[in-house]
Amino acid sequence: FAYATFVLDSRPVEIDAARRRELLAWLQERVGIARAPDLSGVGLRFLGGRVAPGVAAPAGFLVYEREDGGRLGLYFERTEGSGASTGHRGGPGLTTIEWRAGGFAFVLVGSLSPEFLQAAAEKAAASVAAPAETEK
Repeated sequence: FAYATFVLDSRPVEIDAARRRELLAWLQERVGIARAPDLSGVGLRFLGGRVAPGVAAPAGFLVYEREDGGRLGLYFERTEGSGASTGHRGGPGLTTIEWRAGGFAFVLVGSLSPEFLQAAAEKAAASVAAPAETEK
């Protein structure tokens, strides 16, 4: 589970936000999607990301942080499933929101409130569903 492995580490990302273009190119090459949703509108700062093991192929894992230090992760990988299914799960101290879009499965996970994660998931889902633009 990428969240438990990376997000609480003192170095949660392999490529930080200052090297965003490099990260997005790596994600495009290995995962097939080059998006890092802007979640600043819900109070989250992009820290960076990495390629992580997926179920059948490499996956992407992005990390965001609130001003108070609370972090969440956005995991995504290719999927055979179609449609835009969504779901919510929780674990011990964690909230997980899942959805599928454009041939990818997305999971937003964190120990932040379910309401906060829902707002962040809606923002992230809208961003990845929008037409591709050149990211800076």
